[in-house]
Order: sequence, then structure tokens, then C-alpha cells
Amino acid sequence: MVDWKIGPTFVDEIRAAGVSFEGWSWGIIDGEINFRDDVTQEVRDGVMAVLAVHDPAKQTVPPTPYPPGAPGAEPTLIMVSRYTILNRLVMTHHAEAFFKVLDKASRLQRELWSASVLVRRDDMGVRLLLIDAGADPDEILAVDTSSGQAPPKPGSLFKPPAMGTAVPPGTPPPPETKPPQIARTRK
Repeated sequence: MVDWKIGPTFVDEIRAAGVSFEGWSWGIIDGEINFRDDVTQEVRDGVMAVLAVHDPAKQTVPPTPYPPGAPGAEPTLIMVSRYTILNRLVMTHHAEAFFKVLDKASRLQRELWSASVLVRRDDMGVRLLLIDAGADPDEILAVDTSSGQAPPKPGSLFKPPAMGTAVPPGTPPPPETKPPQIARTRK
């Protein structure tokens, strides 16, 4: 076996070439490539083709460090409000099914849901509850990461329900109404 020098971009280059990672390995220190007996010739050829052009000195480009909240910063933790989730469940007609699934969930899951004002977008417990209720978790938990707000998804949940009459384009919104004031008098 030939020992190859393998740099930090090797995995990305293998992925880009579409070569399977199954059935072969490489030594990180010595660069020795090992193939199992059942690996196809296509995979062997793909690995060897990547190695032939691989530059072990090439470095990966580190992500640009943005301060949290700055435009272009990758959010580390994306949260969605429970209120938003419930509204989207109602709008997609999955609320009743969601609460039936929640009733059958573990006590811990029910308590976590009830106590949470914000839910992590990647919370697998909530995602599985949504799937069991027949809802699309990516649609229900969608967040616009540039503003942190729930994005309007064209052709999806965010169409206002029909109220029986169409509003002509350019019509101003109705005036804001204030609750009636109660006069207080002293005796």
C-alpha cells in the first residue's frame, strides 16, 4: 500500500466527487488507504482519482467570524415561540391532532411543552410530535434567520383566511379602535 499525505480538505473533496464513504478508510497519521474486499471498483477508482489531485497543503477556509446578531452571522440557536407554533397548527388544521398526540406523549414531554415559551427549532421531541400530528415540522418551525421573525411562506400558511368579501388593492387598513373608557367617579 502507498502512504498518501492527506490534508483537511480530503473529506470535502470525496463528497464533491460523489464517492461513497462505505467500505474504505484512511489513516490520519500515515495516510494509508484501506479497502474492504467487498468495495466496488467504482468506489476504489473514485477514491484514487480524488487522491491523485488532492493537495494536502490546502487548508479549509474558516468561517468569517461575525458577532452574534450581526448581519450575516450564523445563529447558533434558533428559537420559535410556542404561540407562533400554535397559530401555525391552527392555520394548517393540525392543532387538534397535535393536542391528541401531546396527550399521549410522555409526562416529561407534556411538561416541557407546557413550560416552554420558546421552543428550539431543532428540538427533536417537538419535531416528532408535529410529524405524528401530520404537520410538516419545517413549515411549522420556519424562521427567517436574517430577522428572527417567522417568514411568510408563499402559497403556504400565511395567506389570510377568506372573510367573505374581497378587499380591493390599495385599500387602507381599518382605523385602530380603542377600548371604551370607563368614567370613574369618586363618592
